[in-house]
Amino acid sequence: MSTPTHSIAVVIGASIAGLLAANALASHCEKVIILERDTLPDSPIQRNGVAQGSQVHILLQRGLIELEKQVPGFTHLLTQLGAVRLDPLNDFYLNFPFGVFVRTPTEMSVLSAERPVIEYALRALILRRKNIQLVQQARVVKVDLSRAAVPRVTFSQADAAENNTLHPDWLIDASGRSSRVMEWLQQSEMPLPQEEHTKLSINYASCLIKNPTFPAQLKASYILARAPHDRMSGLILPVHRDGTHLAALQGFGTDMPSDFAGFRAAFQRLRDPLPGEALSTATAVDEVRRFNKPRNHFRHMGFTADWPLHFLTIGDSIASINPIYGQGMTGAALAARVLGERFGKTASGSLQRKITRQYRTLWEIASSEDLRWPETTGKAKNLPVALGHLLGNKVVKAATREKSVALAYAEVMHVLQPPTHLFKPHIALKWLFERLPRD
Repeated sequence: MSTPTHSIAVVIGASIAGLLAANALASHCEKVIILERDTLPDSPIQRNGVAQGSQVHILLQRGLIELEKQVPGFTHLLTQLGAVRLDPLNDFYLNFPFGVFVRTPTEMSVLSAERPVIEYALRALILRRKNIQLVQQARVVKVDLSRAAVPRVTFSQADAAENNTLHPDWLIDASGRSSRVMEWLQQSEMPLPQEEHTKLSINYASCLIKNPTFPAQLKASYILARAPHDRMSGLILPVHRDGTHLAALQGFGTDMPSDFAGFRAAFQRLRDPLPGEALSTATAVDEVRRFNKPRNHFRHMGFTADWPLHFLTIGDSIASINPIYGQGMTGAALAARVLGERFGKTASGSLQRKITRQYRTLWEIASSEDLRWPETTGKAKNLPVALGHLLGNKVVKAATREKSVALAYAEVMHVLQPPTHLFKPHIALKWLFERLPRD
């Protein structure tokens, strides 16, 4: 562990990104203060500040590796709390637009758990560090940024008559999708970063269930809608070793059911009967919860003529990505690793650029997939995107019969390999000449 060289850092938000940022900074700063607007629960239950907390969250293989490196003991604690380990190819029934992926054992594994359980495990381990202080019910009122002076953050608390103001050596924004970072930059007369976005009406619904019936040796299923023909995707996966599963629907421009009868009926209308049959024996153990996320963005943070002194941003304030791809927690872990490795070794703007780059590939994959839907606005569907869709279709079709292609695809989606991995000759020759059916 390095010797602290800075006095105080403040992190706005105790999200997963905020917790990981605080953990990275704790090795470099004498004190790290986390300002959290909510009152955090003492048990792994849903909290109001995470609107999508009841929806599906799965730790991709790369994210799990990074979290265990940064927070030793995380995997063990999460498993103790009931998380289920899954082989992403052998345990899943994956029906993508051109057929069912071939199942094959891999050396990969993911941990499936509810979002509140993942947050609780991280909080339990990270807040053990003596130089990390959590301040709850702290609502940020104002942030002052400057090219030449350290940041200033003013916040209120429910039980305080007056606002509090801090002048930390470093300020890190991890306040998520609701971040006011663009407002803070503008008010401080700093240039605003370029922003890419996609806008698509996607609705989500989820329900905790017990006793779904899967065929032998299957543990989970995912039916992905084929754009633009189908409008609904469905996922069922175990989230606790006591047999609790999370069933989730993603609807593209369609309304979500509000009760379990409608929820079950929606699964039975998916283009593959397997999940509907699995749900036919299931019982609900919670209400159906709905969530809408119409807009996704990628902000080129740090890629401006000027960047504030000793200010950084991390997490959804940089890249708010369609959660259907499960990349958010992995992106936060990759960014936190860079923060820990490069903190104090480079200027603020340079470090911000390095953090931003960790989200670039994730954004390109997710936003390109969003553009499969003709209603998507924002990012242009140009020739490279169309070509990417064509080649992606060939890969997905080949993965229904070629184990090596299915494995390579899974490695890319779990951020173990870059997309260029699919173009290695021994892999590309198995999908490049794949014939696609006419729409």
